[in-house]
Amino acid sequence: MRPHPDSPVRPPDLWTQPADTDWVDPPVRLNVIDVLRERRLVIGAALALSALMLGIYATLGPSEQWYEAHAQLLVEPEVRSPLAEDARVDPTNRFYETQLRILRSRTLARRTLASLRARAPREGETSPESSAGERAASAATEPEISAGDVDRFLRGLTITRIPDTGIVEVRYRAADPDEAARTANAHTQAFVQQSVELTLLGSRQLARWILQPLEEQRARLEAGEAELRRFQQQYGTLEGRQNLITQRLTELNAEVLRARANRVSRETSYQMLRQARAQGRDMTELAGMVSSPMVQQLSSELAGLQRRDAELAPQYGPRHPERAKIQQAVAFVRRSLEVEVARAIDAAARELEAARQEEQKALGALNAQSAEAAALTRRAAEYDARRREVAGDRALLERLQQRARELNLANDYELSNIRVLDAAETPRGPIPTAKARNMAIGGMVLVVLSFLAGFAVHIFDERLRSPEDVRAHLGLQYLGMVPQLPGPPPPPGTERHALPAPFDEAVRDVRTHVLCTPAGREARLLLVASAGMNEGKTLVATNLATGLAQVGHRVLLVDLDMRHPSVHRRFDLPVEPGLAELLTGAANASTAIRQTGVRGLWVLTAGGNLPRNPGDLLGSDVFRRLLAHLPESFDRVVFDSPPVMAFTDASVVAHQQASVVFVVSADRTPRRAAQAAVDRLEAVGARFVGSVINRVDPSRHGSSYYPSSSYYGPRPSDHV
Repeated sequence: MRPHPDSPVRPPDLWTQPADTDWVDPPVRLNVIDVLRERRLVIGAALALSALMLGIYATLGPSEQWYEAHAQLLVEPEVRSPLAEDARVDPTNRFYETQLRILRSRTLARRTLASLRARAPREGETSPESSAGERAASAATEPEISAGDVDRFLRGLTITRIPDTGIVEVRYRAADPDEAARTANAHTQAFVQQSVELTLLGSRQLARWILQPLEEQRARLEAGEAELRRFQQQYGTLEGRQNLITQRLTELNAEVLRARANRVSRETSYQMLRQARAQGRDMTELAGMVSSPMVQQLSSELAGLQRRDAELAPQYGPRHPERAKIQQAVAFVRRSLEVEVARAIDAAARELEAARQEEQKALGALNAQSAEAAALTRRAAEYDARRREVAGDRALLERLQQRARELNLANDYELSNIRVLDAAETPRGPIPTAKARNMAIGGMVLVVLSFLAGFAVHIFDERLRSPEDVRAHLGLQYLGMVPQLPGPPPPPGTERHALPAPFDEAVRDVRTHVLCTPAGREARLLLVASAGMNEGKTLVATNLATGLAQVGHRVLLVDLDMRHPSVHRRFDLPVEPGLAELLTGAANASTAIRQTGVRGLWVLTAGGNLPRNPGDLLGSDVFRRLLAHLPESFDRVVFDSPPVMAFTDASVVAHQQASVVFVVSADRTPRRAAQAAVDRLEAVGARFVGSVINRVDPSRHGSSYYPSSSYYGPRPSDHV
């Protein structure tokens, strides 16, 4: 296959980056405004439903007037009695939380309702005039207070505490202002009276109960003091003995360390001598490992005799008297050296055994001293524990005695830590209606929920919409977004001014990314694929091939979709002869490959003689040889493939070293289908250039990823 004879000379490729430069996508972040624009219908429907709910509440909600009276109580954590030596304050809020729960309790509510029924209400009354006994007798003749009465009372009652103070506000809401004030005062008086009764009852019970523990604690303290005295008499002072034992332990530890170091040193020397002797090393090597003066002297003499023999060897033969004399001396010295080395090894063994015995002796002394120290430590700990126990028993006995004296004196006084600061007065006017406040709060909450509903729909929508979805779910590099055309796609080679500005710029952006990414620079075969049908593969493939040809590349566009071919219609070419005829041998390359009206662009259509299984043709040796020869005649070969999930054609071509440009349709392609398609291509070893998002609605996505059409001014009517 040869190039067309009229093909122009390829101009310098200004779009290709240097080989050592990688294209890095700018960080793209989710735009809140875009999300609100995309989900405006969901948010609008939620807002309409919210307005309807508010309207129903405004029409059917409560409209009666309520009056609220409030009284103030001073609640102190401790009764300020002159008998108490200190006033303890609970550092936490547990005490106040308990009091607030008592004020809201059903028992206190029944007591308040009973007191209200036992007396006739009087205007401006702030305190009860009858005693507790009279009120109880009157309440006995009244009808029994039902659970519904208590529920209604608690619904009108509000208890709050002013932060960081002991002041508690009691508020009661009723339709009658006098009833609100009367009920609030009755509830505070019932709470004060109940607190006094509980305090007196508790003091009397505690006074009776504390006598027995007091006697038991006194007997326990006496027994503990007697046991402590016996312990002191038996063991005496332990502090001095502990110091002596500690000093002795330090000395014994140092002695054990010295003995161990001596044993390790001698054991190392002895083991080295034994191993060398067992390995049959020369006597001179053994002598070098022994520190005996006699061995060193014999080694020196042996070395001197051997040097003398070596000096005479060139002049005299081995039987010369002089050399024979020297050899006899060498033999004598060597035997003496062997005897001395053997003695040195035996001496090292004896020294090692002595060092081991010395170490064992030091360890025995250390263990004995450690045992004595441990026993003394246990006795000291036992003594300290008994002494602390006696001190605790003494302190507890003193507190019990003091508490018993206080309780005996306090039984004659009615003291309470709760006082009424401000009695409730008849409210002058009704409280502001809660309907307007509820509607305002409900409106704000519903508006927030409406926006959250839009975001929830956006988040849980599994359709791919943005570059973030492509990166997060498919793991592919983002190459660009192609907007939705208002009509049918224009034929390739259309004049630039006749194309919609966002579409023209988006196609150029995709071409730039393909040429500038590392995978795109190296790819000679580009496979445009998608997960399903009608996702815009042909639109992207034809425009990508046209764009590559317009910047000086020799490009061949191949229609692989032999089941539903469409590339020939875009270029107004006959469907045959094409790829099917070329692979079956019914046509040759010169007739099947046709030049288009775009300079530098050729097209190989799908063909008219379509086989029953196009995948077999694409997997044949003929097709593999075709792929091997196409890069010799064209700079780039762009394949328009069938859907990945429907047919295996794209996987077969991707396996033939074709780089994949994956196309997804914005707001149409399911995420799981796209993931399955990418996994299928990766399984056959496909190399991905990136992903193109097609059919983007500019009104939903355009403001975040490319300018609107108003950004582009008038342009000259030149050809790209």
